[in-house]
Amino acid sequence: MGGRGRAGGVAPARRVAAAFALVLAALAISALSVIAGRWQWGRHETRSHALAAYTAAAGAPPVAIATLDPGPADALPRGSEWRLATASGAFVPGSVTVLRNRSLDGGRVNEYLAWFALDDGATLLVQTGWQPLEGGAAAPRLPTGRVDITVELRNQEPDDGKRGDGATRIVAPQVSGSVGKSLAGYGVLRGDCNAACIASYGHPVPDPELTLGPHLAYTVQWYGFAVLAPAGAVLMLVRGGSDSEGSNAGGETPKPKRPPRGGVQRAPRRERTDEEIEDAL
Repeated sequence: MGGRGRAGGVAPARRVAAAFALVLAALAISALSVIAGRWQWGRHETRSHALAAYTAAAGAPPVAIATLDPGPADALPRGSEWRLATASGAFVPGSVTVLRNRSLDGGRVNEYLAWFALDDGATLLVQTGWQPLEGGAAAPRLPTGRVDITVELRNQEPDDGKRGDGATRIVAPQVSGSVGKSLAGYGVLRGDCNAACIASYGHPVPDPELTLGPHLAYTVQWYGFAVLAPAGAVLMLVRGGSDSEGSNAGGETPKPKRPPRGGVQRAPRRERTDEEIEDAL
């Protein structure tokens, strides 16, 4: 009697432990799904804001850069990114910096940065153009003296701390030769560019592809996992409880029928027909 009581107490304890582990696993999956969903939503918002800013600036005419950037700051003023701006001044001699092995349209190229000294004494970081890695293309020969340029304003890229030949980010600290105060962001050189222009500045840098991407769909999927994981755990617990109650409905699990002694169960005897009896006589 005592052995059967101990055995009856072990099974419920195991079921409780399994249910507890199932609930913990479901909650962990749900929490990780929420984190992934929030991350994807953040990426969707970033792309959405960039696309909205680009669309708003696409049809705007060029304006003087002084009206868009009031002074030094970490980022351009709201509504200034992607705007076309005009500036007058001169490129700072010896300030050309090479960004090696940058990605452009699925290939690798060298891109070039330089400081541009404005007439009012401030300086603007300018991305002049790019040249292919192969073929021994020369670095741009920036014009000397005063010039008028048109640039598309962009916020500087995140600084990864690399400098010199290993630098690949468009950030002001890696470009030497700045004079006076530097304006926020940087300018991508714009305008019609012929062969002489390419020799002076490099090939024009195209705008990046601005799309919303699949991040909104990924957000919905991750939040869906966050809901389905606990729901699935509850369903498994309910089904498991129903099966357990069904097996113990009579107080004990029904025992399987034992075959009759002798090993093989014989088929029931069939009564003989009248024809079979007459044949036997």
